[in-house]
Amino acid sequence: MEVAMTINEMAKRLHGREYGCEITQAEALQAKRSHLVVVFGYSDDNMELRGAIDDEIGCWGDTKVYVDGSKAYKMAAGECGSCRLYQKHVAMLPWIQALRGNDCFWYYQTSLPHAEFDVFEDGELYCRGIVCQLPQEGSNEQQG
Repeated sequence: MEVAMTINEMAKRLHGREYGCEITQAEALQAKRSHLVVVFGYSDDNMELRGAIDDEIGCWGDTKVYVDGSKAYKMAAGECGSCRLYQKHVAMLPWIQALRGNDCFWYYQTSLPHAEFDVFEDGELYCRGIVCQLPQEGSNEQQG
């Protein structure tokens, strides 16, 4: 039986990877089984999510996505943060935000428990990724 991996263990394993080789399929599967999501940048306009969430989110600058189970959602342009749906549901969900950095191209903030790892491109820091612990289904954890 495979032992669950912690956010710190996964971040330590991924730290120092080269752009384009951030995570293997086996590591993504281990992250999924451990309820972890690995987040890192790709190109100048994508947030990559691997593990418990497997997705690619288009982002330009400061983009926030909301996590609901094994899905990540980005509010569409023109959606109102003061509408009832947002206030009753979306605003209560955990979130991950992609930001442009001064010392790297991408870095991330989140309301989830997380650990950071660095991705390099040709020896230069490209991205400061994160490994997040997702709430397990049925838990009463509230993030926000």
